[in-house]
Amino acid sequence: MNEVKVKIHAEKRLKTGTGNSRDFRSKKLIPGIIYGDKKEPIPISLNEKELKLQLSDSGFFSKQCEITVNNENFKVLPKDVQLHPVKENILHIDFLRVGENTTVTLFVPVKFINENECEGLRQGGVLNIVRHEVELKTPVSKIPEFLEANLSGLEIGDSIHISSINLDESVKTNYSG
Repeated sequence: MNEVKVKIHAEKRLKTGTGNSRDFRSKKLIPGIIYGDKKEPIPISLNEKELKLQLSDSGFFSKQCEITVNNENFKVLPKDVQLHPVKENILHIDFLRVGENTTVTLFVPVKFINENECEGLRQGGVLNIVRHEVELKTPVSKIPEFLEANLSGLEIGDSIHISSINLDESVKTNYSG
């Protein structure tokens, strides 16, 4: 995953604090921060509509992004989003600045393929998904967009374990199996 798939435009925030953040949100801008890689944090603001579009992608938090702030580009990973507890509006977003050798721990979605070739499902079996996403420790350059679980040839009672999914040797998981 060397190439950056998500491009985001942001403005540098000159003022920070609760009152200023509220003011940004009233203008349909979401306050955020870029931090990490042993450099100074950069307070930013993002267009609410564009950010909501990115957040609607289930794999957004496992994708490397490029944020452009005042003609300067930063490679980042979305790390955390704070939502209003009742209205669920976006209050703030954090991005982790990453270098070429950065290793991160994150959750990657699992995608199931070949359901039509699964004998167990044809016989009336049910697919019981234990994990919709799996936690991986991986170099930024090797982050998979998703993990692919092949259902082809599985019978009722069969299981798929993380060991049956092809991962780069530098990508590690906390699960056994």
